[in-house]
Amino acid sequence: MTDAETARRIHEGDPEAIRDFIALRYPEIYRLLRHLTLHAEDAEDLTQQTFVKVRQFAGRYNGRASLRTWLHRVALREFTHWKRARRKTYRLTEQETAEEPGYAASLDAIAVGQALARLPARQREAFLLLELQEMSISEVAATMGVPIGTAKSRAHHARMALRSMLQFGTEELTHEPRAFEVR
Repeated sequence: MTDAETARRIHEGDPEAIRDFIALRYPEIYRLLRHLTLHAEDAEDLTQQTFVKVRQFAGRYNGRASLRTWLHRVALREFTHWKRARRKTYRLTEQETAEEPGYAASLDAIAVGQALARLPARQREAFLLLELQEMSISEVAATMGVPIGTAKSRAHHARMALRSMLQFGTEELTHEPRAFEVR
């Protein structure tokens, strides 16, 4: 089934198409939002909101980008709205949440998570789309709505900053990570 046909069926409310699309794409969207929000519950809420928006606006899918790229763009837009709405709120306590299997078990994963959180938002988004979501640089550019050169630059600067933070450590990291290479 083509992307356009999938979008058409989702827009028409075909329960099988909706169920199949969610089953296929939910894990990768949740994973992206989990890394962007740094909280499992927020990521779960945003992932659900993303798929509600996709169901609502699938008729607007124009086929210029892949349906996967369009979906990631919707997810980033939902994250941006969420972040903007939370800009002036502060958590009173930090609660431990249930993590992805093995996520919190590794000290290196914690260091990488903290380093990612310190990156500027646009660099973090470009890096996560490219490396975590395994998108091509042209898909990253389309998802972020920027020229390819800008997407490349953001991903490059993110890699350099992560390499520096993970090789030399920072005061804000809770431990010195073992040798960890960022390509």
